[in-house]
Amino acid sequence: MNHKSAVEDYNQGLEFVKQGMWDNAIAIFKKVIEEDPKHANSYIMLGRAYLHKGETYLARDCWRSALKIDPDNAKAKQYLLETDPESVWKSARKFFWPGFIAILILALVLINSLIVMRYINMDEKPPVNITRQQMKAQETLPTETETIPEQPVQIHEEPELIFEPEQEPKPTEELIPELPDVQNDTQLQGVYDKALADCLSSEYAAAIPEFKRILEYGKKHHLKDNAQYWLAECYYAQKEYVQALIEFQKVKQNFPEADKVFDAELKIAYSYYKLERNEAGKHKVKQLMKEWTQDIHKKKIADLEAKVESGTIKD
Repeated sequence: MNHKSAVEDYNQGLEFVKQGMWDNAIAIFKKVIEEDPKHANSYIMLGRAYLHKGETYLARDCWRSALKIDPDNAKAKQYLLETDPESVWKSARKFFWPGFIAILILALVLINSLIVMRYINMDEKPPVNITRQQMKAQETLPTETETIPEQPVQIHEEPELIFEPEQEPKPTEELIPELPDVQNDTQLQGVYDKALADCLSSEYAAAIPEFKRILEYGKKHHLKDNAQYWLAECYYAQKEYVQALIEFQKVKQNFPEADKVFDAELKIAYSYYKLERNEAGKHKVKQLMKEWTQDIHKKKIADLEAKVESGTIKD
């Protein structure tokens, strides 16, 4: 199984979801599931795509499959609950009866008012033989047909229940004001220093677009490989392990002679374990043990294996 390809396919599927291209999203998430049948997130996103297509039963099957892989998956439980036909019917009844009762009360009040107005109009002209004193006396006394109209009961209607699938969060860098272009090496150094300081201060939302601006610099520079590594670390720290995996892979691909290659390759193994792709993580560890034989490398690899063995890698 090509894990890199699976990650790229999954990210492409997310882009299709954002663009509302449901057929394309369905096709690509099916492909990811074929490559990795235990990828719970792909089942969840496939279910969302089916829901937008109006195929609720297929969507619910996908979310049930996700729960078989990850019984504690909150999103799958939420979507199954919100699309349960019984719960939808209960919600409909909840809003139907208050509205029906309000309409019935208003209708009764209207009918009663019409009856009262009819009798008032019938008695509007008194008989000719009634004196003014008698008329005044009658005006002060209620007639047998007079009734006090009922006050309409105020019904506080609840807002209509509308199910909308959860929206994908916008990338963190979209919330950061646009940065000025880097024109020379001096400016590049300044941007790098600020980006690294932001990253080490856990200001990842500010650091990510700054590191990306360094990588967009048009000339070769020795800080670019470090910027690529620390960009991946920012995503990893935010628990965006899929994106972190992609960015760590770019260190060796784009900067094969960089000092950070080993650290990036080690973090790829960490990312696999965080994503619960244990077989891919084991394969990466074996590769590292063959290619990196210095004591400092062996110690870091051993630390990773110890965390995996104790289960603390999932913390």
